[in-house]
Amino acid sequence: MKEWAKIDEKGFLSKKKKYVVCVDTLGQDRELTEDQRRFVLKTIAQFKQIWEEKERENLRRDRDRRIAQLEKERELGDNGEPAKLQEEEEGYVED
Repeated sequence: MKEWAKIDEKGFLSKKKKYVVCVDTLGQDRELTEDQRRFVLKTIAQFKQIWEEKERENLRRDRDRRIAQLEKERELGDNGEPAKLQEEEEGYVED
């Protein structure tokens, strides 16, 4: 059985954005504990990871839809008829 080389996707063009996250103690004049800070940072990291994966999925889906659309357009002739039908018609005209 032949083993095919793995094809890696090229990265999508992207722009780096930075965000600021603020944590409010809702009027309590106190600092966050170290555990609370770790929890906030862990939650933000998880949110970032989920967000980026969803964006990649959406980009892949958009790309795949566009490829399918281009293939369908290529199958159709200039007048919107399937290419095979157009070839058959041309064959009859020549006969």
